[in-house]
Amino acid sequence: MNFNKYYFFLLMFLIINIFISCGSDIASLIEEDAEPITYKFGYEESKYVFEEKKVGRGDTFGDILEKQGIDYPLIYEALEKTKNDVNFRVLQRGKPYTLIFTNDSIPSLKAFVYHPNIEGYSLIQLRDSIFGKTFKKDRTYKDLSASGTIDNSLYLTLQEQSIDPLLTYYLSDIYAWTIDFFRLDKGDKFKVIYTQAYVDDTIPVEITKVKAAYFIHKGVESY
Repeated sequence: MNFNKYYFFLLMFLIINIFISCGSDIASLIEEDAEPITYKFGYEESKYVFEEKKVGRGDTFGDILEKQGIDYPLIYEALEKTKNDVNFRVLQRGKPYTLIFTNDSIPSLKAFVYHPNIEGYSLIQLRDSIFGKTFKKDRTYKDLSASGTIDNSLYLTLQEQSIDPLLTYYLSDIYAWTIDFFRLDKGDKFKVIYTQAYVDDTIPVEITKVKAAYFIHKGVESY
């Protein structure tokens, strides 16, 4: 009798472990199949529709929102509540902006995003609660070097190497008292080490510093 009980409990133990194992495997499969939640401007992408546009001639913040069914009193209220956080009173022609709509049978405008430059954007939310915020991307910095032989001008030589031609102005400032950059000779040489600022690690935004420079003009070396 005790022998039968032993096998009975052993069998039940094995069955329970099989169910637990199968349940764990099924849960793992469900987790693997589930799509990751992604966000854009802080909004879950699957729940909203994002419409990209550019500021047209004469467009104002009020005009853009009124075309989307936002009444002027709400526009005024939004501007007043967010005036210390964002500035949409003047939008620059050609700059991109994003309209964020609810993903409903009757979409409504949830938020407006203005992109004045590649380093950041300003957002104003119009539904549920009104708020505004300006976001600025973090910069990364890399030390780079450039060198070459002048064929026509320093500006064109840098441009041919896909180097920011504004480096010309940094060098002309450094050598302002020794080299006339409007009268460079063919065959003049240069080498420069400088710091380049990036956003998103790949988009160059500004040369922040020239760390070292070397120039040969008319056979004379300048450091």
